[in-house]
Amino acid sequence: MSKKDDIFDATLALIIEHGMQSVTLSKILERAGVGSGTLYNYFSSKDELLYELFQQIMQRMSDEIIAGYDNNADVRLRFNHLLSGYFDYIIQNYDENNFVSQYSHLLHKIKPEDCYTNDFTTALGETLEAGKEQKIILDMEVPILIQIVTGILISVINGYKSNKYEMDDQKKKNILNICWNSVRA
Repeated sequence: MSKKDDIFDATLALIIEHGMQSVTLSKILERAGVGSGTLYNYFSSKDELLYELFQQIMQRMSDEIIAGYDNNADVRLRFNHLLSGYFDYIIQNYDENNFVSQYSHLLHKIKPEDCYTNDFTTALGETLEAGKEQKIILDMEVPILIQIVTGILISVINGYKSNKYEMDDQKKKNILNICWNSVRA
């Protein structure tokens, strides 16, 4: 693992433990076991560090979800592949997703023109557009449709992670069906 990875890991761990606003560069340096020169060799500021951490996590998430994705499959199969992958990724990387969620809200406030997209969000948008063209998905703006389906998943996973209920494959399948029905025309 590189020193840059050590810095990313330390930053994420500190954010999980203390919240994004409480994390300082000095805390990151101490946790990562690197000097300030090393940190500034990679990043000019805490903001740049957070942005690169966000990009790295989003890319890793996208790569895992997209694995095995068939853009030529029918809309329902594409939808299920993407949302099932998203569901699994969030379950397995819950803390990362919390950081991404917090940071994306902050990013939209400070840099609204810098809307981050990746292969996952592009594929989900294209899938929903294809469904709209086939008149099987509601005729609404794609960002709203994405917010609806991902919001359902995140809400259910938050409940699961809070030990409100158990999760199994049948429940996951039912939740994916609810997501589909929420945007179906």
